[in-house]
Amino acid sequence: MAMERRGKVCSVDKATILESSRLWRKRVTIMSEEYPEVDLSHMLVDTSGMELIRYPKQFDVLLTTNVFGDILSDVSAMTTGGIGMLPSACIGGPGPQLFEPVHGSAPDIEGEDVANPLAAVLTAVMLLRYGLKEEAVAKRIENAIFDTLNEGFRTRDIPTPGAKIVGCKKMGEEILKSLYVRVPSVDSIPLVEYSGSNVAWIKRRGYCFYPNDQTQFVISTDHVHSSDFDAIRYGLKEENAAQRIEKAVSDVLDRGFRTRDIHTPGTTLVGCKRMGEEILRSLDARVSV
Repeated sequence: MAMERRGKVCSVDKATILESSRLWRKRVTIMSEEYPEVDLSHMLVDTSGMELIRYPKQFDVLLTTNVFGDILSDVSAMTTGGIGMLPSACIGGPGPQLFEPVHGSAPDIEGEDVANPLAAVLTAVMLLRYGLKEEAVAKRIENAIFDTLNEGFRTRDIPTPGAKIVGCKKMGEEILKSLYVRVPSVDSIPLVEYSGSNVAWIKRRGYCFYPNDQTQFVISTDHVHSSDFDAIRYGLKEENAAQRIEKAVSDVLDRGFRTRDIHTPGTTLVGCKRMGEEILRSLDARVSV
């Protein structure tokens, strides 16, 4: 991960007190020799907590144990304004990766339109960046979030003097506005037919335009084909990412996988989860099935 970022790792321990931390520091130092391009430093956990508050930009990747990491993640949350700003990811090994916001489901504010959506959106950014290796798409969404914050929009959990306090829905709308979505006219996207792998389907796109100059992108399908990647192609203008996903779907169908609604003789019947795993496998996402 550090090699994909700024190439800096700070190992956090309590080697002055704990014998286990002294072993940790020794092993980390030995393993660092396998990554000469990464700059390794060591810091005591109490010092790192102070430094995270004093000057968080000095850090790139923090490497530590579960207990220290649990504490420092909450400290880090407050440097950004709160846990409503923090995404997270569990990455490692050949198995599936898990991406989720740090915060919980907050049932006490359900339906009030006051939740901060930024952690969830930033989690999607992490999924694109580290899970699907789509840096360009991730950066575009990330920049849209920064633009929205720079415009002064805030949810109630991260207020600042002079800020425009908005709800969850409005914050999401402002992020979309910052993406500068330009939807082509309906006439420029004709009915598209596709046939292959014993499956034939038709795709038709629909668009809704709103008088407040905020364009909402709507996709409808006439048959069984999922057109989620069309939102990436026509909504975000990310053709390369759209083609990758589209080719992965076609590859899975060519290998004979079908859900029960499109099952044909001689094909492999799978559920929703397995179908998704096969698509991810085709994307080289290292998902074990």
